[in-house]
Amino acid sequence: MEKFTLKDNTVDAYVPVTPTKPQVGYIHKEESQQFSTFDYNFDGVTNIPETATADTYTEIVTRQALTSEVKDIPVVTANAATDYIGIVKFDVPHIIDEAFADFLLMDVQTNSFTTLQSADIESLATPLYDISDTNPKIISLFNGLQALRLPLNRFNNTTVTPTVNNFGKYYVKISPKYIESEVTGVLKRYHVNWQAVDPNSSEGRRQVVSCSNTPFAGTPWLFENNPKQRGRLHGSVIEIWDNSTTTKKQTKVSVENLLALDGSGITASFVITPDVVGYDAPDQVISIGDKIRVFPRETYFNPIYVEVDYQNKEQDLEALIKFMKNDAARNLKTGVIEIYDENGIVIDSSGNLNGTVVQAYQISQQKDAEVRRKINL
Repeated sequence: MEKFTLKDNTVDAYVPVTPTKPQVGYIHKEESQQFSTFDYNFDGVTNIPETATADTYTEIVTRQALTSEVKDIPVVTANAATDYIGIVKFDVPHIIDEAFADFLLMDVQTNSFTTLQSADIESLATPLYDISDTNPKIISLFNGLQALRLPLNRFNNTTVTPTVNNFGKYYVKISPKYIESEVTGVLKRYHVNWQAVDPNSSEGRRQVVSCSNTPFAGTPWLFENNPKQRGRLHGSVIEIWDNSTTTKKQTKVSVENLLALDGSGITASFVITPDVVGYDAPDQVISIGDKIRVFPRETYFNPIYVEVDYQNKEQDLEALIKFMKNDAARNLKTGVIEIYDENGIVIDSSGNLNGTVVQAYQISQQKDAEVRRKINL
């Protein structure tokens, strides 16, 4: 979790964040390589495999010719179905597109942790930005480094005079957008010996989860522009929630999808993984009526959480140093002492004082005592 100390909420502040996204890769067997691998001392002349040449294109053509003549049909080849040895996942640097992200704020000053433990969390979180705020929400510095904008007066109450600064801790969540639909069907997997498979059965070896495809139309992803495409959601994160969306049952990954936005139906279907017999716990089994949330892989990123600690800058060590060391001026008529920022006091040709005042105090006499009162700027 990123942590940020906010001292001044009368201007926009920027929090550095380091977004990442998961990227999967499939590793195939050596025999399945499209381009054969050679040792470090391979020179194209010696130690050449029987069906290989130094020219990659010629090598592929040679293998295809031998295969067609039934002279070279290994179980695994570059021309046969790829055989994989495994899969890897990396968290790679990412640039968040704010059009595909949600920015939520949790105010723990208003909602205590005791209240939150039994509440619908998402209903208590509020958007970080006002709907009328059209300024950029996040600024890109590098791939993997961006700056989240904290809008001015987001943590202040400006409806009263003087403005009230609501100091304390707040939590911001930056998360990828998703499509939510309702599960309308669950086709069970059909695991039998291949000899006993009924060719007329609609059941397969994978469980198929179906839902309404209506929510997938009219989204920023524009799925309907390529309605016959399948597999675009491969690798997308899938969350299953109960019907009230208060309890998350499980998180899996889509490996097959059919949206049927070409008018062929009203149902979208997914095969999600892990899909292993005996894997799901009893309270995580997908049921009709559950909510399914699909986070498209193309815009998915690992959610980012930021703890914002809004502090009174006049009560910290920096304020004390300014009081002790910065330039100051006392009005001999009113007894007001003004303390300036690091740029100090500038006196013009007319003797006027110019500069930025960061603290002010009123000095007065009460009987035998000298009283210093803080003035809110």
